[in-house]
Amino acid sequence: MKEVTLKTIEQSDNVCLYSICFDGSEQSEFENFLATFKDNGKYNRDFSIILLALEKIIAKGALERLFRIEKNLITNIESATFTI
Repeated sequence: MKEVTLKTIEQSDNVCLYSICFDGSEQSEFENFLATFKDNGKYNRDFSIILLALEKIIAKGALERLFRIEKNLITNIESATFTI
């Protein structure tokens, strides 16, 4: 069984940005993403677009209508222990 925790990445009056950590890892999946692609010239433009979008969400808030519902989410989750 995997242990899963949520880590606060950023918090504002409008939104809280969380990332998932697996099996007691101190580094979140978002932090792993940043470390992997931060200095990658091939994906520099895409990386910048993603960070800009996240900055706008943090500043203005997340609109529910911009997120899609995952219909098969429950069927794709293995047994896991969630800690918040």
